[in-house]
Amino acid sequence: MSAVKRIKFTPGRTQLGPARRGRTGVRLVDRAERIRTLPGVMLHVVLFAPQIPPNTGNIGRMCAVTCCRLHLIHPLGFAITDKNLKRAGMDYWHTLDVHQHVDWAAFKASPAAPRRLWLFTTHAAQSFWAVAYADGDGLVFGNEEAGAPDWLHAEFGDQQRVKIPHGNAALRSLNLSTAAGIATYEALRQTGFTGG
Repeated sequence: MSAVKRIKFTPGRTQLGPARRGRTGVRLVDRAERIRTLPGVMLHVVLFAPQIPPNTGNIGRMCAVTCCRLHLIHPLGFAITDKNLKRAGMDYWHTLDVHQHVDWAAFKASPAAPRRLWLFTTHAAQSFWAVAYADGDGLVFGNEEAGAPDWLHAEFGDQQRVKIPHGNAALRSLNLSTAAGIATYEALRQTGFTGG
C-alpha cells in the first residue's frame, strides 16, 4: 500500500483555488468570489482531527451548498488531495470556504473562527433541539474513531455540549457526515436560512 501524499499546509490560511469551468463550460464561482456574496446567515462546521476522507468530502459538499464555513483542525487522517475526499466532494470542493488550522489553539485564535461554539457529542445531557442557534455559531464534531478528547469536553462544559438523540442504546452514534448534516440543517432552520 503506497503512502498518502501530503500537501504543504500553511496554518490559518484559507486554501483558495483558481476559478474553473464546469462540465457545461459555465465559469464556476471561485471561493474568493463566493465568500464576498455569502447570504446573511453564516454558520461554521468544525471538524476536530477527522480521519475518513469521504466523510469530510460529504461535509464539505454540504457546507458549499449551504454557504457554511468549514474548519479542519489538524492532524487529519488524510491529505486534502485524497481522491476519496475529492470524489465525495465532487465539483463542490473548489467553491468551499474552508480554513485549516494546525491545532485547536490556532483555530480559537483565528479571525475566521465562530463567535460561539457547540460541541456535538454522545456525552451530553441536552438535546441539540433544546438550544437556540445564532448567526456566527460553530458546530464542533470530534473524529470518527474517538470523538472529542476529554480536555475538549471539559473546555465546553455542560451548557455547550449537545447530543443528537437516537433510539437504539446499543449503537454508539451516527456517522460523522450524517450527524453534521442533521445538526447544520437544524441550526440553519432556526436562523432563518431559506436557500434558493
